[in-house]
Amino acid sequence: MAFSDLRGFIEEVDKIGQLKIVEGADWRSEIGALTFLVKKREDSRPCYSGNQGLSEDFRILANPLHSLKRLAMVLRMPVEAGRWNS
Repeated sequence: MAFSDLRGFIEEVDKIGQLKIVEGADWRSEIGALTFLVKKREDSRPCYSGNQGLSEDFRILANPLHSLKRLAMVLRMPVEAGRWNS
């Protein structure tokens, strides 16, 4: 599976259930802290959308390769194999 751009990658990540959209976070004071907290608690995959102080169509993807499934997807390996549980 090839990606022509980051939007295509985000669509594929969403298809395999590895995307969480966080709406309305402040890019100056909240996104870094939220990303750190999510990484500590679970498989980190936040995409920040509708960020305060930024254009509505501007999104921020944090830790795009922080799971075995997403890494396998980028490396064109099977993402549904039994050992890709994270």
